[in-house]
Amino acid sequence: MKVKKNLKFKVLSSLLAFFTTAAMVLSFPLPVSASNGDTGSADLQVDYHTKAEIANYIKNHPATDAYQTSFAETPVTTAPYAPGKLSDSSLNGSITLFNTFRYIAGIPANVTLNSDYNEKAQAAALVNAANNKMSHTPAQPSGMSDELYQKGKKGAGSSNLGWGYGSIGSAIKSGWMSDADSGNIDRIGHRRWVLNPSMAQTGFGYAGSYSAMYAFDTANSDGDNYKGVAWPAQNTPVGYFPKNDPWSISLDDGVDSATVTLTCVNTGDTWIFNGTENCNKTTDAGYININNDGYGQSGCIIFRPNGGTNVSKGYSYNVNITGVICEMGWVVSRVEGNTTYYTWGKTGNTQSFTINYTVDFFDIEDYVNQGSGNNNEDPSNNNNTNNNNNNNTNNNNNTNNNQNNNTNNTQNEEQVKEFVKRFYVTILERPYDEDGLNNWAAVLLNKQRTATDVAHGFVFSDEFMDKGYSNEEFVKRLYSAFFNRESANDPDGASLWVNALKDGKSREYVFAGFVNSDEFRNLCASYGIDAGGEYVPNDNNSGKQPTQQQNPQPSKTQSGITIDASGVDPAKLDEFMERLYNEALGRPSDPQGKQDWANAILSGQYDAGTVARYGFFASDEYLNKNKTPEEFVHDAYRAFFGRDEDAAGYDMWVKAIKDGTYTRDQVIEAGFGYSDEFIGLLESYGFKVYR
Repeated sequence: MKVKKNLKFKVLSSLLAFFTTAAMVLSFPLPVSASNGDTGSADLQVDYHTKAEIANYIKNHPATDAYQTSFAETPVTTAPYAPGKLSDSSLNGSITLFNTFRYIAGIPANVTLNSDYNEKAQAAALVNAANNKMSHTPAQPSGMSDELYQKGKKGAGSSNLGWGYGSIGSAIKSGWMSDADSGNIDRIGHRRWVLNPSMAQTGFGYAGSYSAMYAFDTANSDGDNYKGVAWPAQNTPVGYFPKNDPWSISLDDGVDSATVTLTCVNTGDTWIFNGTENCNKTTDAGYININNDGYGQSGCIIFRPNGGTNVSKGYSYNVNITGVICEMGWVVSRVEGNTTYYTWGKTGNTQSFTINYTVDFFDIEDYVNQGSGNNNEDPSNNNNTNNNNNNNTNNNNNTNNNQNNNTNNTQNEEQVKEFVKRFYVTILERPYDEDGLNNWAAVLLNKQRTATDVAHGFVFSDEFMDKGYSNEEFVKRLYSAFFNRESANDPDGASLWVNALKDGKSREYVFAGFVNSDEFRNLCASYGIDAGGEYVPNDNNSGKQPTQQQNPQPSKTQSGITIDASGVDPAKLDEFMERLYNEALGRPSDPQGKQDWANAILSGQYDAGTVARYGFFASDEYLNKNKTPEEFVHDAYRAFFGRDEDAAGYDMWVKAIKDGTYTRDQVIEAGFGYSDEFIGLLESYGFKVYR
């Protein structure tokens, strides 16, 4: 909507989720002790920090510069454009504040700045400022070079965005960590990206009054160890959680339903919320919703009491949540003749759970210099302060560090060994043997082999190939080993690789696709290891193929759905058509053309899916745009899914077009035009879809 500038509204735009996240059975850990022996809830799988530890962490990590916007290179938001660059002080202050929120929440607070991410975020802020419009899919400003625009477009599609905040610090604290507005409270996507345990690096950008934070990094290999990420946290300083902000807890599992009982310990006041997936409702107690999309972590329960929360120091709240977790997996969507089609969805297996924890609000001034909070155990060195801590083993920062070479060597060796261990676990599915571990680590440390060489040694070892894994299982293991995530979270991308194998591509070919990806290279960098140059597959070594395929996946061309438009409200049909013009053709509709298509749908001449697939993407107007594979895939995500692309799926579809595995028509049919996600979008406009 248009907003008058003199109102100084602050606006956020959240990333659309890029994972359809698999629900695993929630397991609760033992209590995690703080350094003084205090323990937090046994039901939250996060690190527990005492009030004194948090107070001293904040004291020792001043983030004042996060709220000062200064530039090393000033952005120019009119032609001829210049992207600009935030000053080191603004960047370092922002990453310090960013990690402070993560430390309070009890997740890894060692996220570092990545120069490439900074450039993407800065370009995203610039493009939005040039357009004077906040968008994850910005149009190209007049006179802007293709190179700068493409970087800004990529950054905008991979970032939290904000408008109206005077600094990155304000955007983090008052915007992305809040998400209290009506456009974001149903999913609090910004907050979940900031508190994504799997993030290892990020970047920031600012131009005009537009801000950006790169969000699509998942290179922290320890992230999977953290579940039950709650905000506000068990110990939350006054000023870090405004009274009207929503409460949230992300379980990293699919949540079917939940009952939340929030009790103020001081007054005895109690609020009870009952919610189901995507209920998005306001009750007598307040607001409740459950969102299973993959904004950082899935399975997020969101609630807010009517009237907000008293967040004065000394106030405590008990949170008790009971509910049902739903297991996700491949399920049969339909059977046609001898062909069975599968889709990712609920398997019907559920498990009940109970979570209980307490939130205490406190004033940091009451706890500074108390207890063991001198920060000797500080997990975050992502600042540019002078640091003489000889026990610091984090080399991913810009601090002045007096560590000796022996400490550095020990750190490097341990990182390398952890990298090798992951292949024993994810590829060979067994504990490592000391000799093997030491040998692999030695060749990496001595630069005799690259990370790609080591990965190849495991994937094409006799031990692994003798297991005779199906194509599906082979791809699944590569996702886990090279991307540090589950293939089930990226069903479109996984299906692409599986189908490539079924169409005759070798396992060497698929291996090359994984090790040449930015995601694998970022993973290697997080361990301080060189990934190596681009790997060219040797198709003579394709690995041992199974004799019989198990759990067949959907074929390239899916069909057999019927789309009924008879009950669609004319206004909703008009909205549906307008979005096709905007997302596919990049322009507003012409009245006659839109009416003709609407009439064709209502009369049954064409169904809505056919119109989208062929009426727009196969139209002369679209074809004459000569879109690149990257632009084509981006348009498909926007038109058929109503969201920005997920990084892995996007890269795989683009690669499939470029190497000839799929034509553009086949990409639309295989991944988009008959997908469950597109069917869901159709149903949101009132179409009835029958399989």
